[in-house]
Amino acid sequence: MTAEELLQRYAAGERDFIGVDLSDEDLSLTDLSGINLSGAILNQTILEGANLIGADLSNSYLFQAGLDGANLLGANLSGANIAEAGLRNVTLDNANLSFANLHGTCLRASSMNGTKLDSTLFCDTILPDGSFRNNGCDYVDLWQRGSFRFN
Repeated sequence: MTAEELLQRYAAGERDFIGVDLSDEDLSLTDLSGINLSGAILNQTILEGANLIGADLSNSYLFQAGLDGANLLGANLSGANIAEAGLRNVTLDNANLSFANLHGTCLRASSMNGTKLDSTLFCDTILPDGSFRNNGCDYVDLWQRGSFRFN
């Protein structure tokens, strides 16, 4: 599917795009709030500055996707492969990142208040405060007041 086709169908009221392949497409600065992209293939897709409030991206593939500046407030990214993606200055408040793979991502200056991080993989990851996490790929147990607690 092309970005143009998705945007036309979204504008017509369609919200379910389960399992679509949008690899290498440019969806930057688009409003896709409430979209269902669960299981979608979004590898190297550009979503910079996109409005993805309440989006369902569970079990999606976002390998090397560009998400800098995106709004993912309340989005479901559980089980998503977000490895090596750009996530700088992203709003992830109240999002679900449980069981997500964030290997090699940069979360610098991102907001993660109330984000669910059960069994989220952080390895070679730059955290929101700019610190670097690289100690054998730990899984996050808990997010408490802006600080991580690792096993």
